[in-house]
Amino acid sequence: MITLGTFIPGTFIPGRLWNRLSEVSDSARSSGHLKSSKTDIEIIQDGLPYEVRILSESRKKPNRTVAPSSQPNPFLPYDPAMHVADLDTGHVLLLNKFNVVDNHYLIVTAEYEDQEQAFELKEFQAVSQLLPEFPQLVFYNSGRDAGASQPHRHLQSLPVNNLPIDCALTEIPEKPGKLETLPYEHRIVKLSNEGCKQASEWLELYQKMIEELELNRNDGRLQPYNFLMTDQWMMIIPRTGGRYESISVNALGYAGLLLVKNRERFDLLLHHKPSKLLRSLSTLS
Repeated sequence: MITLGTFIPGTFIPGRLWNRLSEVSDSARSSGHLKSSKTDIEIIQDGLPYEVRILSESRKKPNRTVAPSSQPNPFLPYDPAMHVADLDTGHVLLLNKFNVVDNHYLIVTAEYEDQEQAFELKEFQAVSQLLPEFPQLVFYNSGRDAGASQPHRHLQSLPVNNLPIDCALTEIPEKPGKLETLPYEHRIVKLSNEGCKQASEWLELYQKMIEELELNRNDGRLQPYNFLMTDQWMMIIPRTGGRYESISVNALGYAGLLLVKNRERFDLLLHHKPSKLLRSLSTLS
């Protein structure tokens, strides 16, 4: 059984996550372990007000052109400077070492599990503890064609107050369905945050959307997809490619948040339009 390295005490304490993230970020930044990247932000109006971050300088990050299976696992063991807390679900909270937004954190299985396998109840039990802490977007990249850079299962979360897609989410269905206002293949559902069976109900909705999108494979894994979730809604987007020309896209792109390496790639995105890019990478064959 593969397990994490040296145990570091740090049990999750409800109501303390934001402060804990900030404390660990300050410490890791001071020690040089946190590799934050500066960005410029531009807005592209294309049906939605897409927020595009442009890296101000190149950053050293794991090369996605190399197969994930041949890369070292950064979570076994994880960098102790990135450790935020341990959940009773068997997940570890870690800072994103290569962040562009403060307090971007990861929800990592403490033992190795495959990023391309379906969520279990424990994933939603973990999320149910975290979402009440502050406004945030939980997201997931399943498979290289969905933007995954590591095969070890990990969800991610960004602190958010508003998202570019908010203006398109005016009538979210109470059962998994589609919105005509979103220009790509998807399933979305409104969430109820009441009741003690919250996590199990979320799992059922997730499984229903996976089934409707026909993402199950014969080998027990799933076809590439992105997962987005707030305390108000959950959405899944099937993926058929990880990049459009030289522009990489992960789950955040489908929330209207895009990242490009330089001005040249921003100009390319501006020319081709975000909606076209997202649609081309999420059309079911």
